[in-house]
Amino acid sequence: MNLDCKKDILKKKNTCFVCLKRFHRANQCKSGHKCHICKKRHFVILCPDLPSNKLDKLSNGENDETKTSTLNSHVQLSHVYLQTLIVRLCNGKKEMFIRAIYDAGSMKSYISSDIAQSMNYEPLSKVNLKQSLFGAIETDEVSYKNYVIELSNVDNSYKCKLEVLGQNRICSEIKQIPSGPWLKDFKMHGIKLTDLENSTLKVDKEIKLLIGADEAGKLFSGKIIPLKSNLTAVHTRLGWTVLGKLFGS
Repeated sequence: MNLDCKKDILKKKNTCFVCLKRFHRANQCKSGHKCHICKKRHFVILCPDLPSNKLDKLSNGENDETKTSTLNSHVQLSHVYLQTLIVRLCNGKKEMFIRAIYDAGSMKSYISSDIAQSMNYEPLSKVNLKQSLFGAIETDEVSYKNYVIELSNVDNSYKCKLEVLGQNRICSEIKQIPSGPWLKDFKMHGIKLTDLENSTLKVDKEIKLLIGADEAGKLFSGKIIPLKSNLTAVHTRLGWTVLGKLFGS
């Protein structure tokens, strides 16, 4: 969902852009909340500097690839990193490490169909949905298999279940954090990232799980650390993530 759509929905529901509470406007809001990305008075999902919001300006007049997926467009901006991490999928004794991404711009969560099949997850039902893309483009209604999956963080200290839809492919290539001086900054703050280029965990480079707004909220711990490298570290119960444009990469 692009920035204009988000604002339109909030306006119709008489919801504040600063605190996301109803029945008052931003200029009447008494909350001291500020966006952790740009430090201005709005909620982070409404930040113009958020990659998913910023790229909407590029969607008109670009090639047809921008119509396929929000995340497919993100990779065109070099050195902009998204909230990726490695998680452990579980189903009985069967386990698998995969790359996952948090995307608050997606209202639903998705798992790659090949992974759902490999993990022997059984679909609970089928859901018919239309997808709203950049430029107010709406796809035809498609039937998706609905799963409940079990997963944990890498060290298996936190487990949860998520409701997800099966998708043939979630997105094109999303970069992992490369080696560089910024790794010292992570270490200084006690930030242990799992999705690094030099990670000892060998996983498929393709993103296999997208955690959308329907499930992401319960996984964020609220701990956010702005870093010198211009990245922002966001802690979740499944592990640390970072987002932003990396200086010096």
